[in-house]
Amino acid sequence: MTVRGARALDWDDREYAPVPAEVGNNLVFEARLTWRLDRLLYEPAEPRLDGVARDVARARGALDADVTVLYFRWRRAELAARADSTTSADGTTDGTSEAGKRLDADEAWALLDARTGGWLAREGCRF
Repeated sequence: MTVRGARALDWDDREYAPVPAEVGNNLVFEARLTWRLDRLLYEPAEPRLDGVARDVARARGALDADVTVLYFRWRRAELAARADSTTSADGTTDGTSEAGKRLDADEAWALLDARTGGWLAREGCRF
């Protein structure tokens, strides 16, 4: 479909007056419909669009799977860091392993936040 509009100004130059006596103001509208009967049954771009839609669905599924794996990695690291922060049976704690587990939890959270496009940080999600 094509729609076009135009405005035209015209006057008569047959009179030799310095200013034309009348100026005509015309509006012209045009509309066209074009039917491509050869594409009514088959559009060559359709297979490409279906392929793009499949690729997007595949990428979305891969992203969902990646985010799920990272989420549970983060939760396991959080639980390990919390469990290590409690004292052992003899009342001692190992500060290096606790710091390492806390660092693992922070790394997993940062990876998860990056894969979600920063959504976790924006929403203030921190367990």
